[in-house]
Amino acid sequence: MIITLTGKIGSGKDTVRSLLNVPSDFTVIDADKLGHELLEEKKIVEKIKEIFPQTVIDGKISRKALAKAVFPRKIRILNNIIHPLLIEKIRQQVTSKTIIHAALLKELKLRKTSNIVIFVDTRLDIVLKRLGVKWSKKQILQRWKAQVSTVWYRKHADIIIKNNSSLEELKKEIIKKCQTLF
Repeated sequence: MIITLTGKIGSGKDTVRSLLNVPSDFTVIDADKLGHELLEEKKIVEKIKEIFPQTVIDGKISRKALAKAVFPRKIRILNNIIHPLLIEKIRQQVTSKTIIHAALLKELKLRKTSNIVIFVDTRLDIVLKRLGVKWSKKQILQRWKAQVSTVWYRKHADIIIKNNSSLEELKKEIIKKCQTLF
């Protein structure tokens, strides 16, 4: 079974993944981590340097500078470089028992790959509170708006986990909706 755990920025995907009690024989693929690894590859660094030279410092991509350069209008340029390689890396790692942890369900074409899609649904006001210590409201909204709509995620999900309350409520929601997954 291939399960994709998805949700918009700040939805609590990491927390949900930790509460799922994924069996040890499952492969867990973290798309964000793979994307960060790609940003360290020499050919990617060179390509990014051609397009966004201000983001490469001492031969390494500054993710902070890259985010500043691409959001909100140039994110597609970056995605056109990274996503094909990321899709390939994910496909290489998928087994018959896999959890794919990825915010970008549509962009990474994971709906077709997945038997089950779990969407972590969180209201924007909650996301703003959660991420407000890390980023400005403007930065959060730029990232939020760069992702497909919540309506789109809901339409393509098999299971929707609401994460707008306490950790205890989230645990109850996961038990109620995901107890038969494994």
